[in-house]
Amino acid sequence: MTESAPRWRWEGAVVVLAAAAALLAGLGREPSRVEAEQRCEAIVRDIVAGGGWLLPGIGGEVRPQKPPLAYWCSALACMASDGFSLLALRLPSVLAAIGLLLVVIAWGRELRAPGEAVIAAALLAITYEFLVQGRRGSYEMLLAFFANASLYAGYRACREPRAARIAIASAFLALALMAKATPALLFAPLPLAAWAISQRRSRLLLDRRAWIALLAALVGVVSWYAYVWFSAPEVRWFLQAQLLQPFGIQVGPPATAHHLHPPWWYFGSLGRKGLLLSLVVPLVALREWRERRTEGWSSPWRLILLSFVVPFVVLSCLPGKQDHYLLPILPALALLAGRAVVWAAREAHSLPRGLLHFPALFVLLLAVAAGTVGGPAMGLLGVPLPPWIWIAGAGVAALGMLSIVAHARGRVALSALAGFLAAVAAWTLYFAEIHPEFASLAGTALSDQAPAAKSA
Repeated sequence: MTESAPRWRWEGAVVVLAAAAALLAGLGREPSRVEAEQRCEAIVRDIVAGGGWLLPGIGGEVRPQKPPLAYWCSALACMASDGFSLLALRLPSVLAAIGLLLVVIAWGRELRAPGEAVIAAALLAITYEFLVQGRRGSYEMLLAFFANASLYAGYRACREPRAARIAIASAFLALALMAKATPALLFAPLPLAAWAISQRRSRLLLDRRAWIALLAALVGVVSWYAYVWFSAPEVRWFLQAQLLQPFGIQVGPPATAHHLHPPWWYFGSLGRKGLLLSLVVPLVALREWRERRTEGWSSPWRLILLSFVVPFVVLSCLPGKQDHYLLPILPALALLAGRAVVWAAREAHSLPRGLLHFPALFVLLLAVAAGTVGGPAMGLLGVPLPPWIWIAGAGVAALGMLSIVAHARGRVALSALAGFLAAVAAWTLYFAEIHPEFASLAGTALSDQAPAAKSA
């Protein structure tokens, strides 16, 4: 670890606390409007009211679409708070989101880049999809956290294959599988296998301990599906259909929505769902291309790269696509972005200015606009906002202006801090106050598109 690691620990704590505030602000205020969360709410209500824990369902109808870990976590949170509430339903996702940031920061030790890891956590914390799923009572954030924790633990086990490290990686993978079944295999075992092959260490794939760990991780989810298969024969056709549907094969009546899209669909989805992190993607691509020969495939940075590229390619090749599957690979992209930002600061004299200034100025101007225009715009729409919202909006605008001035004067640290706080404050106001009011005004369920995409 570098000498500046203690300083980065404090700055990492600031990032985590700011993200926690954005995730928790007004968390239980807005009713469930997205279908996935509405289903989770109905199932958790049923469990809390005395329904089945092993066979969760709605109104006595078993729903085997997803393993039950997310339902169990939310039900336990509800029972600990003396009854169902939307706050308790969503609390496990908040905790998983905070855990995901801690995993990103923990990578700093393994990569010997604590500064880059904190920057990565900051970029992830102001990313739209991270905040959306972190505030939603569903399975996506649990999958992202446990899969990334398994990847991190799996790397440590590869570096030093002790039984305890292998068991920890296996346990996290088991929890990821219990959160959303087989998609978890794309985000931890597959990148680790690709990394081993890239180093010409394919023999690692035949290591008995690795296979024992993988099989141990599969025991929980396979046992649950076996229990469902024998306890609820009426849903067997659904399990078969759900297994084949991602490959475009339909068996019997439609199991779920098909979500069929062309192979390039995830590129556009990354731009929308990955705001504001996606603004740094051109810089990441440039850095990886220019520095492609400076490190070998044994570097953990190559594993981070594969952890983004391999699942992205596999997901793009599958006929069925859903944009929330990008969430588990956003931490890897954030780490690459953190390294690209540090590299760009060092190589600024040889890089196009637009790559450096456009993302920062876009975020800052967006924060200023959100603080100064957001309130009047809502007023014109007939949405009454309390006075403190206007004051908070002015504060967001002031932070944005401070960051712009500091950026112009070369005060990089001050500009970054003020810009990060401005972005966090803007997202907090949007999710805690503006989005609920706008959704109520619309009177219909809103799709979870990014604000920029909605206005396009």
